Amino acid sequence: MTDTAAAPLVLTTIDEQNIAYVTINRPEKRNALLLDSYSALAKAFRELRKNRSVRAVVLAGAGESFCSGMDTSVFTGSSPATTLRRLLATVTTANFFQAPMWEMRKLPVPVIAVVKGHCYGGGLQIALAADFRIADSTAEFSVLETRFGIIPDLTASLTLPELVRADVAKRLVMTGEFVKADQALQLGLITELVDDPHASALELAQVIASRSPDAVAMAKRLYQGVWNHGARISLLAERLLQVPLLAGKSFRIATKAYAEKTTPKFPPRSW
Repeated sequence: MTDTAAAPLVLTTIDEQNIAYVTINRPEKRNALLLDSYSALAKAFRELRKNRSVRAVVLAGAGESFCSGMDTSVFTGSSPATTLRRLLATVTTANFFQAPMWEMRKLPVPVIAVVKGHCYGGGLQIALAADFRIADSTAEFSVLETRFGIIPDLTASLTLPELVRADVAKRLVMTGEFVKADQALQLGLITELVDDPHASALELAQVIASRSPDAVAMAKRLYQGVWNHGARISLLAERLLQVPLLAGKSFRIATKAYAEKTTPKFPPRSW
C-alpha cells in the first residue's frame, strides 16, 4: 500500500485562533468521494461540534479541485440493494450519505468552503451545505447526478432553495449542465469570486472569530431555521433566540469592549 493510499481521507487541524481546517484528501482522484469519505466527514464535523473553542471552519479539497463527486467505483462496487439499505437505514433526520452535510449545518459555527477546480455532484452538495462558498476562476459546478440517472439527494433539496430560484434549481438538476465560476456567482451558487479563495476564506473566518461566539452560533441557528418561513415564525424565533444572548456572559463582554474601544476576549461558546 502506498503512502497516498494510506493517507486519511479527511484531514482536520485547528490553529491558534481556533479556526478549524477540514480538507477532503484524495487529490490524486480530484477528491472523489468513497463510502469511507462520508463517514470521515461526518465524524470530523461531529467532533468539531463538541469543541466549543472552535470559532469557524474552513473547508477545502486537497490539490487543484474541491471535490469531483462520488468515485465511480462506489457505483460499480456496491449492489443496488446495499446502496438502498444505506439510503433507508437511519433513525435520525439524515441518512448515511446526507450525514456530512447535515452535521455541517448543525455546527454552531460558520463553515466557509474554498472552491477550486471540480465541484460536481456530491462535491457540489457538500459546498452548498457550507455557510459561505468562496471560489476562484478555475471552479466549475455541476449537479452531476442527472447524468447517472438519479437525483441529488445529499441535502440539495434543502440548500439549493436557500440560494437560487426554483426554476434555476430545476434547470441545474434536470440538465446536469456545467457552470463556470462567473455564472455560478450570478446565479447565487457562490458567495464570492476571487483570485485567492483560501486567503479570502481565512480573512472572513478571522473576522467572525473576533465576534461573540454565542451570537454567531445563534445567527446561524436563526437563519437556517426561519429562511422563507414567513413573518410569524421568523419574528418569534428572533425573540426566543435573543433571550439567552442577553443573559449571557459574551453579551456583557462585547458591550463593555465596544464602550471602552478595546478588543473583547470571549470565552468558548455556551452551546
